[in-house]
Parts: sequence; C-alpha cells; structure tokens
Amino acid sequence: MQENPQTGGGKIESPWMTIKEAAARIRLKPGTLRNYISKGKIPVHRNHEVGSIRLRVEEVDSWISGEQSE
Repeated sequence: MQENPQTGGGKIESPWMTIKEAAARIRLKPGTLRNYISKGKIPVHRNHEVGSIRLRVEEVDSWISGEQSE
C-alpha cells in the first residue's frame, strides 16, 4: 500500500486483489475461487506478460452481493 498525502499519510487501499486475498474476502478456498474463475463465474483481469491474475475489489464485492441474493 502507498501513503496518501491528502489524508495525512494514511494508507491507500489498492483496488486490486490477488486470488488469495479475494478468496479470503469471499470466504472461499483459493482453489474454489480458481474453479469459479475458470468457469467464468467471476470477472478477472489477466496480465499475460507476467502470468498474473488480479480481481478488482468493487467487482468482487458486486459478485458477493449477487451471489447472496440468489
């Protein structure tokens, strides 16, 4: 995280999460989240240059709300 000079040095939360971080937020095992990702059930953003997958916090939260209302 970076410091935010506009808030007196408070921390800025990144809008991106790793699979491990998203799984903890959703309360799933990372492997289960990977299965959902492979089935296209949750949006992800891939960096093909380094082979990483990131999830946006707002998209994960939206997905959680949608899943809970079904």
